[in-house]
Amino acid sequence: MGQRIADLNESERKWLRGNFELAGAIAQTYGLPVEPGDKLDPKTLDVAWTAWLGSHSHGADDPNPYINAFGIALGQHLVDHLGLEWKVVQDEGGTEMAVWGKVGDVLVFPANLVGKRYVARTTDFFEGIASQISDRVRQVQGQSPAEPRSGVGRFFRRGGQ
Repeated sequence: MGQRIADLNESERKWLRGNFELAGAIAQTYGLPVEPGDKLDPKTLDVAWTAWLGSHSHGADDPNPYINAFGIALGQHLVDHLGLEWKVVQDEGGTEMAVWGKVGDVLVFPANLVGKRYVARTTDFFEGIASQISDRVRQVQGQSPAEPRSGVGRFFRRGGQ
């Protein structure tokens, strides 16, 4: 099966909103000055993630709702600052939310990025990864369609970073 990229339906948009709201609530829990509906910047995500990860007991609670919430907040930051769009991506690995950009065929799986860092118990990565993705996306989008892309358009896949 090849990769299929589709628009979100209303249920998926609602799921994204719920996860984004959860990320804000987590940030508030740890004393960050976040109001409901605020956009979470990577620095705020770093502080909230570090606090949450420090209080989380592996095996005691399901981490997936938190991983999704932080991933969605990161993805929304990329959408807001890079002109990307939320999409549903389906391939042999399953179905997952991703942010996509038509120019350069950019595809980023933010929840997967966060999940990998959860497993490694990595902290202070949101600012760095957001900057790295932003730089790379702008570089890819700056190329004309006639220029070779040497596979740089699709990055930060589920099996990659």
